Amino acid sequence: MLTMYSLLISLPHNAHYLNRYIKFIRLCHSDERSSFREKHHILPKSLFREYASFTQNPWNLARLTPRQHILAHRMLWKAYGDNQAKGYHILIHKHGQKLSSRHAARLREAYAHSLRGHQYNKGRKHTSEHIASRTRRGYHHSEETKHKIRDSHLKLSEMTSNRLLGNTYKLGKIESQETRERKRRCKVGNRWWHSVELHRESCSQECPPGFVPGRLPEAGNLRKLLPSS
Repeated sequence: MLTMYSLLISLPHNAHYLNRYIKFIRLCHSDERSSFREKHHILPKSLFREYASFTQNPWNLARLTPRQHILAHRMLWKAYGDNQAKGYHILIHKHGQKLSSRHAARLREAYAHSLRGHQYNKGRKHTSEHIASRTRRGYHHSEETKHKIRDSHLKLSEMTSNRLLGNTYKLGKIESQETRERKRRCKVGNRWWHSVELHRESCSQECPPGFVPGRLPEAGNLRKLLPSS
């Protein structure tokens, strides 16, 4: 931990929050109350990329709970400033953490400030070969690929026309005579009735004993139709 401490203090920092961060990591190492843990770089990956690999540097790994992980990145943000706002910002949105309006505004401002100066493509002039490789300009498909593309387009156009005709998810499905008759009866002056105790439904003009108007609240395969009276 002494080596890590010397590395952490080698960069410009806020001593108060950095000391709090180091003490916090030590306490989290000894806390085994929660089984679910997330991997955390003790030395921030954005500042110490040479120690980012956990395989080569297992001592740089801290397993923290989601709450501890958020608090650790908050302390790093306070200790090192805006360049650590990105990690904190990502964790906040990942776990759906709620912040006060003032704190959220400060974090968003710091996050936006950290992105300035990292526009790697700003002022960069791409070559024609690079543009062609990104847009596939001048690329020729084989005859086999052309046939596959044409067949997929024909299939999509057929499915679209079927949807316009009213067939959506039951393309090619043939309903039984019983299903057709049940639908016909429900459309001719019948109503739905249900019984929560029996967990059944009935479609008829008159209410069966013990039933109430409407359908069961839950849908699914558990519904059973009673014969219409």
